[in-house]
Amino acid sequence: MKEVFDFAKGNLSYENFAVAVDAKPEIWAFLQGLVPKDIADENCDYRKKYGVSQNFVTNGYDIEETLTAFGFDDIGTKIDVCKLIPNLVEYNYPEIKVKRFDPFAKVAKTPLEKMKLDYLGGEEADAIVDAILENENLSDKEKKALLKEKFHIAPRKYPHWVQEPEWPCQGAEPMKFIEEKSEGDKFEYIFENVETGEKCTVVQFA
Repeated sequence: MKEVFDFAKGNLSYENFAVAVDAKPEIWAFLQGLVPKDIADENCDYRKKYGVSQNFVTNGYDIEETLTAFGFDDIGTKIDVCKLIPNLVEYNYPEIKVKRFDPFAKVAKTPLEKMKLDYLGGEEADAIVDAILENENLSDKEKKALLKEKFHIAPRKYPHWVQEPEWPCQGAEPMKFIEEKSEGDKFEYIFENVETGEKCTVVQFA
């Protein structure tokens, strides 16, 4: 599940992960499926490698109960989330390079924020963005240039989303941003297919 992997890899902040699990309760079931069946056994390989928190034990190794008992603002919850999820992902998907971080440290900028391209993304565009960002054969400068080319970014012309980015694509190609309009709390973002000229409007509310 993308949100889980993004958090484990350090590409999703703690705050945004909290929003994600609130919006997608199915994340809990996915996480629970990562918990080893023999977690309660002291000889469990996972337990030997990572250990388990007392909070996890007290809640019967139930992920949702453990991470929601005191709310996401609780210090203990932050510690559990920032250790437990990367550990579970690494244990089940050793090929994924996880990133552990101090939950109290200043949140590092995401790759898109560093490039000042954090207006890119959305359900249709994330796969395109990720493929470029994860290309180890490209430098950060080359990734930025390729993203700007792929998304038809013109100088100083990009959507100022009032919610999360929802960049539209047609097929595997991102559309070009044309303009944005607002009326009250309604914001419209107009995009165009560079090949056909077909228009698409994304609507968000502040």
